[in-house]
Amino acid sequence: MNNHKHKYILFVDETSILHAIPILLALGRQGKQAEVHYLQKVRGESHKAFKRFTRSIDVPVRWLGVWDQSAISRTLENQTMEVQLIVICDMEMYHPLLTLSRGLGFAKDEIDGYPTGEAWETVFCVGCYRLQKKTAEAEMECEHCGAPLLVSSHYSERMNAYLGYISV
Repeated sequence: MNNHKHKYILFVDETSILHAIPILLALGRQGKQAEVHYLQKVRGESHKAFKRFTRSIDVPVRWLGVWDQSAISRTLENQTMEVQLIVICDMEMYHPLLTLSRGLGFAKDEIDGYPTGEAWETVFCVGCYRLQKKTAEAEMECEHCGAPLLVSSHYSERMNAYLGYISV
């Protein structure tokens, strides 16, 4: 974690609450400004113990809906310089959140990522511009548009995925 920033924004979900607590405690001891954005997997989900904990250390928590991209975008677009993102969540939300953050101008060193749950690599389909899980095979079918993809060995840092070219 980069300790030289003025503000820290944590994106967490239910699977990462225990991982986030030591980070929040360390930031609190250092007197750093922090915000927590809780990403819900299921509408209406909330974690009462985490709410009580964040109140006790005076950290604002914003409860986001199930992958509310517009709310996340607004949050990230309104940030000033010297902000560090800390993303601690399940792989299902981890990759899209990193891609969104990078697309909004956050540099690689401004994002600390800690995926939880089962790890997998992703493939970016050049046909429909969407991400999906990478299979072990060199060729696969896009799960979104059905295009036959040839998975390249080229890894895009910006997209956080291997490129999937449409095979002819």
